[in-house]
Amino acid sequence: MRGEDRADKHFRVVLCGASSGRIRRLKGFIKGSHHEPDTCFPAAEAFIRKIGRGEIEELAEGFFQSFRHDFGWKRKEIACTHEDAGSLLRTPDFELSLSLDQDSKEPRLYQQQVELSGFSSLETLATDTFSRCFHGHLDTVRINFTEALDLAAVIDEWEEKPEIEPLMEYPSDISSVLLRPSDTRGIELRLLSHEAEFRLIHGGDLRSLIVDTQAMLNELELG
Repeated sequence: MRGEDRADKHFRVVLCGASSGRIRRLKGFIKGSHHEPDTCFPAAEAFIRKIGRGEIEELAEGFFQSFRHDFGWKRKEIACTHEDAGSLLRTPDFELSLSLDQDSKEPRLYQQQVELSGFSSLETLATDTFSRCFHGHLDTVRINFTEALDLAAVIDEWEEKPEIEPLMEYPSDISSVLLRPSDTRGIELRLLSHEAEFRLIHGGDLRSLIVDTQAMLNELELG
């Protein structure tokens, strides 16, 4: 991927991942006193964030120790703050945001979000240390553009390429474009006018996500 380097004004790279589970499995859930919500509403969201605070802080602590021992950063190089059911860790190379909320589609589930942004250099993503630290936590690369893409022009260009056209889906209003993975690559691309999202859907590790995203950026001339 082309370097973001915090000063790049053309796009912003974010790595993210999510996991979910039953609300009653959260450590702060008290059986007999608490009840899983049947619908999504603000009070339920606040309740889930409160009882899920322990999980998020525990996850943040694990990352903090990994940053110390694996990346070799000192205490003063890692700023860790907790608020509500969210944690933020700032390091010399990136920022890590952790959060826990109610699943918007299934009210009895929570969704835990891991998001990396603010990279000082994208070379960090290619290291073994990075892959080990975030293995199992990240499955998506999101690229936010500051200048809108002309999706109609993109579709017209891709439809002239026989290796791409069969993989492409889009609605009649041209609001988005979806590229399904081929047999040899488990990366799905969802393209909007201001955003490209590359998601690992057929298994594989974090390194393959990053390598295949770079390859697709080059092939599709989006990088």
